[in-house]
Amino acid sequence: MNIPETLSVQLIRVDPDSECFYALLIRDDLPTIINAFKGWDAKKLPLSIEPKPNIPVCAQYEGDNLWH
Repeated sequence: MNIPETLSVQLIRVDPDSECFYALLIRDDLPTIINAFKGWDAKKLPLSIEPKPNIPVCAQYEGDNLWH
């Protein structure tokens, strides 16, 4: 784990149907998080608003097919 690259989030909900974790960003790091998912799921809609802190974030990484 690279501690300087650790991002602060608060878990707010786990959706048992989609097995998706919803988290609130503590800082404006959404572009960094999205950039980390090189295998972004093309079936999901892209962001339609400017990323801001405290927006729920949910992404799927194709490499392991798990929700993060």
